[in-house]
Order: sequence, then structure tokens, then C-alpha cells
Amino acid sequence: MPSPSDPQPDIDLSRCEAEPIHRPGRIQFFGFLMAVSADWVITRVSENTGAYIGLEPEDLIGQDLSAVLSRETIHNIRTRMQMLQGPDMVERLFRDRSLDNLDRDFDISLHVSGTTTILEFEPSSDGTQDYAAYVQPMINRVSRPETIEQTCDAAVKAVRALTGFDRVMIYRFLEDSSGEVIAEVRNPGMESYLGLRYPASDIPPQARALYLRNTLRIVSDIQAPTAGIVPEFDAAGAPLDLSLSSLRAVSPVHLEYLANMGVQASMSVSIVLRGRLWGLIACHHSSPRILSFQARSATQMFGQFFALLLEKKQNEAWQKIRERAQDVHDRVVARLAEGTSIAQQFAELSEMIPQVIPCDGVIGWTEGEFNSAGATPSAAEFEELLPFLQATTSNRVFVTKRLGHLLPGGMSAPAAMAGMMVIPVSRTRPDYIVLVRREVTQTVRWAGAPHKAVTVSDDGARLSPRTSFAAWQEIVRGRSEPWTESEVRAAESLRVTLTEVILKMSEAALAERTAAHERQEILIAELNHRVRNIFNVIRGIWSQSAAAGNAVDGLSDTVGGRIQALARAYDQVTEVDWRPASLYRLLHTELAAYCTEGDDRLDLAGPDALLLPNAVSAVALVIHELTTNSTKYGALSVPSGRVSVATEETDDGAMTVVWREHGGPTVAAPTRTGFGTTLISKSVPHELGGTTTLRYPETGLEAEITVPARFVAEIVARQEPAPPRQVEVPAPTRTVSGSALLLEDNLIIALATEEMLRNVGADHVRVCANVGAALKAIDDGPVDFAVLDINLGASHSGQVADALRTRDIPFIFVTGYGDRMPMRDRFSDRPVLQKPFAEERLAAALARLTLGPQHS
Repeated sequence: MPSPSDPQPDIDLSRCEAEPIHRPGRIQFFGFLMAVSADWVITRVSENTGAYIGLEPEDLIGQDLSAVLSRETIHNIRTRMQMLQGPDMVERLFRDRSLDNLDRDFDISLHVSGTTTILEFEPSSDGTQDYAAYVQPMINRVSRPETIEQTCDAAVKAVRALTGFDRVMIYRFLEDSSGEVIAEVRNPGMESYLGLRYPASDIPPQARALYLRNTLRIVSDIQAPTAGIVPEFDAAGAPLDLSLSSLRAVSPVHLEYLANMGVQASMSVSIVLRGRLWGLIACHHSSPRILSFQARSATQMFGQFFALLLEKKQNEAWQKIRERAQDVHDRVVARLAEGTSIAQQFAELSEMIPQVIPCDGVIGWTEGEFNSAGATPSAAEFEELLPFLQATTSNRVFVTKRLGHLLPGGMSAPAAMAGMMVIPVSRTRPDYIVLVRREVTQTVRWAGAPHKAVTVSDDGARLSPRTSFAAWQEIVRGRSEPWTESEVRAAESLRVTLTEVILKMSEAALAERTAAHERQEILIAELNHRVRNIFNVIRGIWSQSAAAGNAVDGLSDTVGGRIQALARAYDQVTEVDWRPASLYRLLHTELAAYCTEGDDRLDLAGPDALLLPNAVSAVALVIHELTTNSTKYGALSVPSGRVSVATEETDDGAMTVVWREHGGPTVAAPTRTGFGTTLISKSVPHELGGTTTLRYPETGLEAEITVPARFVAEIVARQEPAPPRQVEVPAPTRTVSGSALLLEDNLIIALATEEMLRNVGADHVRVCANVGAALKAIDDGPVDFAVLDINLGASHSGQVADALRTRDIPFIFVTGYGDRMPMRDRFSDRPVLQKPFAEERLAAALARLTLGPQHS
């Protein structure tokens, strides 16, 4: 047995001249032919016409057709011609008494070739069988099986019963144009070809083109004579086109091919699916066999119905795949429409896609990131393939079962990848989903050696028929299982989903959400900054008034504490896109600010409430006043005192908060109502429309506050926060020395901060309102440390910070932006003090700055 590597003749097969597909100008001897012009004058006939009608061909040329055929036959022919509505159509007349001088019926086939109508006559068979009536039962029988393979087995049995041929096969064309026998029924004495492969050269492209135009061809006897056409050429020197002729003779090469197979008669019926030649029903007989025109027409009709049935079954199989693909499509849409990327959803995609398209591994290459699942090449191996993918693939699915065969010289396919399916997932970037199939070693059984047979003579090289059809085995390596048409269609559907629908939608939505989120963050941060500045302005006014002796003792601390309570509450609302704030967190924030003990002195019971932003400030002020009052005069003023807070949801969705103090000094109702008591009792009723009730039992103050349901976003389970922590108060207060640079564009805040800096130890403070003045102050010197406001209206202090860092001068930032402050990444190593701040917080920040290196 030869091997695929055996040397072949050094001949350029592309230059070989093949024999014509049919013998031009000749027909089989089993009928005769007439060609008539548009005015029904006979222009050509076959040489054997006289054997049927008794007139020599030369005597017929130029005669009117009515001189030969009966009026009724001409009428029937004209009627049938009216039905020739499209190209390559053929009409038939059965058992027509065409010739008045002959007591015999003929079957007539007619079609148009250019400006000529070709009439072919065959003597009708003597039998009375109605072959057309057999077609419907045959179709019913082959419709029962579920699979295409079982359907093909039923079809060859039906055709053999109809035609009586010794062997009937279904021959399917593969993607490389070779063919394979997938179904067969035969007489016991006939050799079996089931499962054998035939090379593409056995049926060259010219023959395949004719199989699409003329779907039935018969060779009744390979040794029978043929008849020529008279005259052989027309006035333009062209032979008569017999492509659609049912009597046309075939190439001597094909006759020799059949003789080498031991076949004396053959017939083939084309199987055409969606305009493509899917395969053939091939019939062989070991002796001559003349099949009647009616039987051939019935077989041809069966072939057309069978093709429709195959297409229906293929569509049913595709529909099942499409349903699975639609399920994957819906799941992919659900995942990626959320704005996540393919890389983020790769784990789920790599599980979903193989449910529709079987593969050994999945690779995701998106935005330069490699992800893989299953048996795949490594990232380095795949990256070597990227230039090939970019040069080969476009905006269509690309498949190959022989990757190594396609790669340019010097490249080899990765060991884990013999076949691949590349699904582009972006129109703008080389992003892919790649499905991988491993090598599958195959044993292919050819009907003879699959190499083109070439005969070399003095006239050059020409193709010649093979002489051996014995099974010839070939071991095929470097190939994977082929990708089916249904799989490619499913992949194309997935590609459209990813590129045209999902990615477009998710990228646009993500871009819009990102832009909107950025705009919202900027607006919230700007608003936050401005509101914090207002708080700091108020604090500065009070502190300046107190310093000037215009305020009562302790007024600055009182008002400052209230403003900071508002700022802390405001922090909770603005830190995450102006969302509802936790009631429990407000309580713990206040206690952390005012408790000086390390243990937890707050008992909480009941659910938590998320308060809408427009209710937070009022509730925060009430909690602040209760906490401050308790710290000064109530339970929290002594070590043994505690505060209990119980929450409860009412039937209408409101939230009731009950504050009880115990373990502290004896309590009595106040003789006068101060501002703090007014805030506690009237803030919630006035601003929110709720209720507040104060009670003064001897054991401690009790307050019951109800926040209406319209201000409660949600009632949630309580989560235990960390215990309240003691406020850091530096000791001693004077923590710095030397010259300070203060960059602050608001005058009142600048004055208040300047005083704080002097109080904590600064010998000299240079106050600047803009970047230019600050840079000049640095150049003039000396500057030992600096306090920089980040936002300066239309600019920020980044340039000044760079200049300080270059000179190795320590500095801190102050800002109202919170965690969203600009330049966070550039100066992540620098301390940030949130506005509004008290003097002790400034002292603590500067103490950390000067005691530990904070700059590079």
C-alpha cells in the first residue's frame, strides 16, 4: 500500500487539459434530436433521426416542423414551451403520438438553448407503469427517519426499488471538494464503496457546474455508439449546447472511468440544497440498462423532493442549535448589558459557548488581555499567532481544521491547537473569542490512491481516469474535527450578538454611565466643597467674634460643635452619590466625637433606618444636642452612666427612636428652655413634620422621636459598627515651629486658619490666595511647612505642591472634597485634613507631619 509521501510526477497539474465534460455535438443512440428556430423551422437534427422516421437528416434541414410532427403534437409542444418561465428549465410530454406515419408513441423533452428550441424524442416504453405515482410513497417512507444518515439509507433503498440498478449510493461532497459515500444498497455480487473517499479530481469543477444545471444524467451503455449533430457547427462556427440534453453523450474519460470500475451503465441524480451541490444519488449497473424516460423523470422528481427533505432535516437540526444559541445569546446579553466586559464575564462565556459549539478550549483576547479555559495554548503561544489572525480574519467568523497548513513558513501550530474558530468581537480592536479543537488522528479510506492521475504524451500532460478503486488507507495528522455549517452559523450569530448588539450597547451604556457618573461626582464634590467652605466660614466668624471678646464664654465651641455635627452628617450623604444615611452610623459618629471613655457606653436595639438626605441634617442636630447634653449634664458626664437607644418601625412605615439615659446624675425638668432644648424638641416636627416628646424622670432624660415614613428610604437589619473611639487631642497643643505657608482663597477661612497655626506654634504665617503668590512665597522663603487648600476656585494647588515636594518642604492638604479629592493619585503620601476642622485636628495633622517623614 503506498503512503501519502510517495513521490509523484513533477508535473504542473494546473496546466493539464482535461477531457470535455460531454462530447460536443453527440448524443446517445437511444433517441433522436431536432433543433428548431423561433419560426419553427428545423435547423439541426441528429444523425440517427432517419432510423426512427425514415428520412435522412439532410432532407429534414430547413423544413417546417409541421411537415414532420402532427398538429396535436405541435400544439402540445407550444403549450409546454409557454411553461418554460426560467433558465435551465425542461418540460416533458409522455406517450405522444408524434409522427403520423409511425404507429408508435414517443416521450418528448424540450428546452431552450439560446434562440433554438431543442426537442429530444425517445420511444415510450411498452409498460403501463405510472412511475410518477411511486414518488409520493417513496417520500413518505424516507421522511420517517429522524437523522440525516438514516434518511439517506432509506433513500438509496427507495431509488433502487424504483430503478432496478445493481448499486445505488449517496455521495456527499465535503468541504475540500472530495466526496464520500455515506449510504449504499447493492446486489451481493457488487463491490461495496460505503465509507470510501473520492478525490475532488474525480468530478472536476466543470462537471459540478453541469450537475447544478441538469440534475439527472444517464449512461445507458458505455459501449453503445453515439450519434452526431447535423450540421456539427452553426453559421458562427459554434456547436450545439447540449448541457440540458437528456440524451447527450459523455466524455470518453468518464466512460473509461466507469469501465475501470466494472460498470456498464450508470445514472446520477443531483442533490441540490440552497443552490449548492450537496451530493449525488449515484446508480451503477453491471450490464447495459436503458431506463425509460418516465422512470428517469420520476427519479429526478424524487431527487428534488429528497433534497427538500434533507434541507428540512438540516433546518430542524439547525433550529435545535439555534435554540441553544439563542439561550446563550440571551444569557450573554444579560451578562454584558450590565456594562461588564467580556474579560470580566469570560468564565461564564467559556462555559456557555461550548454548549452550542463543541470545542476543547476557549480563548478570550480582549483589550490585550489573555483568558483561557480548557485545553488551549499558553498566552505566549497565542500571542505569536496574533499577526496571523489580524492578517487573516476580518469581520467574519474564520474557521480551519488544519491550522498548521495555513501558517506561514517558519511557524508551527501550538501542540494544543490543530483547528480553531475565530470569532471577532470588536470592529475597532483585534479582539477575539477563539474556540480550539485538538488534533484528531484519522484513518481515511480512499477509493484508490487519491492523487490526480496524469498521462504524459507528446501532446503534453492530461488528466486520465484512475484504474484502481481498491480501498487505500491514509493516516491523516494535524487536523481537528471539522467545523460544521451549523456551528459556523451559530458562531456568526454569536459574533453579531457580541459586536453589533452587546458590545455596542454595553460600550455606549458604559461610556454614558461613566461620563454621567464623572459629571455627578464632580458636581457633588464641588457642592460638597462649597458647603464645607460655608461651614468653615461660619465657624471662622464665630471664632473671630469670640477672639474679639464679642461672644459669651464657650459660644464658639458650642456653635462649632453643631456645625461639625452637620458636616459629619453631610459626609455620610455625599460620600456615595447622595445616598440615604444610616441612623445607627449617625449615632456612633456623634459618640465617637464626644465620648472620652474607651468602652462602649451606648446600647442599641431594633432595626436600622436609612434616612433620605433631606432628613439627615435635622436628625443629626437632634442626636448631636442629645449627646452633647448627656456629656455635659447627663448620663455620659459620669463613668457609670449609659445611653440606650431603641428603634421601632411603625405600622405606617415611620421610624420611632427612643433615647433613654440611666446611671447618671438625678434629672429634673429644666426651669428655662435653652437653644439646645429647642433644637431637640422642634427640629424634627418643624422640618420633617414628625413628633418629638421629652420626659424628665429622675433616672435620666428620655426622648421619643418619630421620623415620618416619607423620609425613611428603607428599614434594614442593624450592623454592629466598631465601638466609639476617643478623639485624638494632641498634647501639648503647640506641635510645630518655624515659618508656615498657608494657601487659602477664602479670606475668613484664611484668617481663622492663620490664628490656629499661630496657636499651635507657627512663628510666622505667610497667607496666599492664589498659586502665583504661593510660588513667589516659596521662592522668597523661608518656608518650613505648608497648609494647602486643594480647590482654589478655577484652579487647584497641585503646582504649589510640586514645588514644595521638589524643595523637600513638608505640607498637608485641606479640602472639602472628601475621598474624591483631585490629585489623590499624585499625592497619595500626603496627609489630608477634611473641612471643617477644629484647632486640635490641625495640631494633630501637623504633629504627624513633623514627627514622621511624609515626603519623598
